[in-house]
Parts: sequence; structure tokens; C-alpha cells
Amino acid sequence: LEMSPGFSGRMARMLLSAVLMGAAVWGLARLGSTWILADGQFFLRMIALTILVAIGVVAYFAFVFALRVFSVSEVKNVLRRKGTGT
Repeated sequence: LEMSPGFSGRMARMLLSAVLMGAAVWGLARLGSTWILADGQFFLRMIALTILVAIGVVAYFAFVFALRVFSVSEVKNVLRRKGTGT
């Protein structure tokens, strides 16, 4: 099994992005624990968790781009290839 050049560095930056996202979500969950753990407030809890997950997704991709795991042009190329069906 041969890895491409830069693979281990890219994986390390991807892992760091995931750790940073986890820290951000954990911190926000602690700040919003009154809404996340609200007794008898199912919809309030679901809204709070949905917002937390959305922030986590945005944070992950922000860290991915900030740490240069992938460039914007690489993402555009992947999306373009998927759009053409190849």
C-alpha cells in the first residue's frame, strides 16, 4: 500500500479539524445546556441540538479550509465531477 505525498500531513490536519470542531461544539453545548437539557420541552431541545449540529458542520469546514486540508478549487473540482455524472 503506497500513500501519496502529503497524505499523512493532510490526515493530521483533518484530525486536528475534527478535534477543534469537537471542542467548539462541547463548549457551545455547555453554554446552551439549559436549552439542550430543558425538561418537557421536546421541540426546544430539538431546535437547540439542530443548531448545535449545524454550527459543528460549519466549524468543521471552516477549520478544514483554515488548516488547508482541502483548497476551495479542490472542492469545486469534486463537485463539478459529481455534477457531470462521471
